Amino acid sequence: MSRQNQKKRDPVKLIPVDAAKRIAEEYAQDQVIVCTFESTTNRVHVVTYGKRIEDAENAAKGGDFVKKALGWPDRLCNSTPPRVQALGDALKEAVKLIEGWHSMREQRLPEHKEREAWRIYYDHAPEMKPIREALELLSGG
Repeated sequence: MSRQNQKKRDPVKLIPVDAAKRIAEEYAQDQVIVCTFESTTNRVHVVTYGKRIEDAENAAKGGDFVKKALGWPDRLCNSTPPRVQALGDALKEAVKLIEGWHSMREQRLPEHKEREAWRIYYDHAPEMKPIREALELLSGG
């Protein structure tokens, strides 16, 4: 393609997550990582999709691995898919809500003891285990 024709081309478009989702649906895949290169701008683009929350997180980690292999700066190789971020935010809000309910029951305790009672409850109550594990998974722990 001549330089004149290159200038007339549309500006580079980023591949949307929906395109990766369509690939996943059409080919019955749980995770998709798309890596593209556009030669006129030397732009590399990586987009990921995961069917479930854990697939989205794993696809993002795979996309970050690809970016690292291509020499991208570390600050650009630590992706969190919006669905994963939203889940983490919702879990943190749930913990705050449960902590509020817990402290209402423990109003007769001094404030420092109330916090200690909450920590014991949060760390050991069986009903808090799924939340603890999900938050640990989301934080990379």
